[in-house]
Amino acid sequence: MNVEANGVEPAPSPGPDPFEDHMDMVWAVMNEAADGARQDARRALERRVRQRAVNFALALGELGHDRDEAARRLGLNERTLRQWEHDLHSDQPIAALGRPLTDSGAEQQQASSAMCCGRSSMPSTMPTSSPA
Repeated sequence: MNVEANGVEPAPSPGPDPFEDHMDMVWAVMNEAADGARQDARRALERRVRQRAVNFALALGELGHDRDEAARRLGLNERTLRQWEHDLHSDQPIAALGRPLTDSGAEQQQASSAMCCGRSSMPSTMPTSSPA
């Protein structure tokens, strides 16, 4: 136990800076979006960011502030924060957005590649345009 000269134990260090940690997550979301990361990884990171925002709002609420104040400090609409709280408490799995990924098949991929690369031979399954 480390006790200073006046008999008081020094306060523990606060650890990593929470603002810096939050900004690291924001940058990760932006970089993953720019890099074309898989949707499930992006959505999981989005959920972490939303959970942190909700936790911040709850902590602020314990100090006597309302959700509107927490949303203002987070730069969010109060309705957005309320929706995030609802979504996170429902314990639903992370839903994928958009159309599901499907494999177009080797034949269609080869046909697309032939069209893009300027190859003269097209598979017989590809429609050809007739001059009008």
